[in-house]
Amino acid sequence: MMARRQPRHLFLPLLILCKEGQNTGTHQDKRLMLEAEIPAFVDDVIATGCDICALGHDGYVVGDADLSDEEYEIAGPKLARIKDRYGDRDHLLREIAIELRSLGRHHDLVSPPVYWSDNSKGHEES
Repeated sequence: MMARRQPRHLFLPLLILCKEGQNTGTHQDKRLMLEAEIPAFVDDVIATGCDICALGHDGYVVGDADLSDEEYEIAGPKLARIKDRYGDRDHLLREIAIELRSLGRHHDLVSPPVYWSDNSKGHEES
């Protein structure tokens, strides 16, 4: 009998378009990430092997669901440490999206669904 795959909720929900704090109470006891930490945060997430890209201009996703079970066993603890290290990022969603867009890691919600890495191909053609 095959074991049922457990959902992955260690790091971030698939779509981060609204603030967690709106439904979960206050953030008084949580560390708030500083805007100056955004580039390091993005680099750290990329280094785990998880894909991260902006969705539109106000949110982003972390592609940990795209990892195989074996890859996630390695990346999961790293993502948990990143979450602990940087703390709450809800107040920086737009700024994180801006950083990701500057790296070409974005998907515009009005365009047909494509992988974010196709952005550079589209910019070269236009």
